[in-house]
Amino acid sequence: MEISQRIPFPGPALATRIVGEVTLNRLETVRTATAIVEEELADSGDVYKVLGKLPKMAGAAATDYTVYTKKDISLRRGEKAIVTLFVKNIKYSHVYRWSPPERMKHMLVLHNDTDTAWTTGPYLAVSRGHPLSEDLLKYTPKGGNCEIPVTAAVNIAHDKSESEIDRKLKAHSPSSNRYLDLVTLEGMLKLHNFEKKTVDIITVASVPGKPLVASGDGLVQADPTKLKLTERRGSVRWKKTIAKMAVGLPAPPSCFRTCARSATGTGKKAEGLRRHRCKRFVKRLS
Repeated sequence: MEISQRIPFPGPALATRIVGEVTLNRLETVRTATAIVEEELADSGDVYKVLGKLPKMAGAAATDYTVYTKKDISLRRGEKAIVTLFVKNIKYSHVYRWSPPERMKHMLVLHNDTDTAWTTGPYLAVSRGHPLSEDLLKYTPKGGNCEIPVTAAVNIAHDKSESEIDRKLKAHSPSSNRYLDLVTLEGMLKLHNFEKKTVDIITVASVPGKPLVASGDGLVQADPTKLKLTERRGSVRWKKTIAKMAVGLPAPPSCFRTCARSATGTGKKAEGLRRHRCKRFVKRLS
């Protein structure tokens, strides 16, 4: 027995052939499969053993979590509330950061001596009822410090200068038709504190080339991602305290390829006047 059925389809007609005996056998199988099979599942194991290595809120691994608990609060569905979690008196200090050629920034250093960490969230700094700054407070662990920006430090003048003092022509030749000159530069950073108080200033100067030395106890660092001869870069970091209404130099950056010895001098009103000498390979056009 054969049953033919025409199925509508765009274009030529499509016909399928279904063998009746096979179809009846399938129907009979479905009709007879009415028994319910009951079988006990095997033991799936102890869920607490599986989760035993995960951190628990009350265990030693709870230091990775910061949970603020507020009791006796109930909200209806769809309601919102602003809740004060805690109020603490904390210590703070001032620091100024300068990364030439940017302007100097006045920062507040918050010391977290409370009994809990501070989670990331927006903050608003207020002084005598007037807002000072608004930004994002990053996670600060218990016993740690965090810095928040206040404004540009307009009462601290700063200046950066560099000059070429020597040049060696064709000091290096990477190929037969290409030459590099070795240039010696001398730079200086100047600071003038017009505030009526002593200030702490952290200066980080980015310099091209490979920095080797810096006066004024500057910390010299090379960029490990810039290792090609003509692409080397580095930075010098100073931390200096300048008295009120005083002029000082955090010590200029040592910059570029090979640095000569640095010279140091002092003015009458200056806390420190420091120079640096440094060398750099540059491309020669002819």
